[in-house]
Amino acid sequence: MDTNQKLMDHQGEIFLNLEKYKRLVGKLIYLNITRPNISYIVAFVSHFMQNSHIAQWNIVIFILRYIKKTP
Repeated sequence: MDTNQKLMDHQGEIFLNLEKYKRLVGKLIYLNITRPNISYIVAFVSHFMQNSHIAQWNIVIFILRYIKKTP
């Protein structure tokens, strides 16, 4: 994740499938047990579970790509 990127609660276009976002972030929170290196960014995106936007969804997809590349 870019350390200079600032995300706020009401930034950009709203992500319409909120249930999908919540379900995926919940699974990432569970994955923290075995992958503690993603704990900071997962905690960061979990703050946006009530009102997520496309920018937060893109970060979740970035986390999934990272997990896929690292054994």
